[in-house]
Amino acid sequence: MSRLDEIKHRLVNVTPGPWECHANIGYCGIMTEAGETLLAGDGCCVADAILVAHAPTDIAWLVAEVERLEKQLDIASG
Repeated sequence: MSRLDEIKHRLVNVTPGPWECHANIGYCGIMTEAGETLLAGDGCCVADAILVAHAPTDIAWLVAEVERLEKQLDIASG
């Protein structure tokens, strides 16, 4: 299995998104749009929580971009 296939496999098996970051002073959490809490904690960095919340969507975009570029490379290579 290629590294890209491993990433796609992990992505398919996460809780469906999109996920959202909810942060207050001293607390932040990652939740689904349906309100299911995925991660929560006190004293976490809001920037970290925002990154985690966007990770599934960002990774899916990156995987699609890699696949698109690989197809272009195959076409260009003949």
